[in-house]
Amino acid sequence: DLVAIGWGEEPAGHDDLLINLRLEVPAFFGRFHRVAEVVTQDNASLAALRESWRFY
Repeated sequence: DLVAIGWGEEPAGHDDLLINLRLEVPAFFGRFHRVAEVVTQDNASLAALRESWRFY
């Protein structure tokens, strides 16, 4: 199994699972079979993550 850690650049070599740790939706999310995001309970993060959920 492949694990790639990156920041802002599209990871190469796999397309199964993207774990997004940023508040923005990455432009390349569509090529992944699954997308997971960590949800925190602070209000600023919740608002951004709800927008991401609506976008997906």
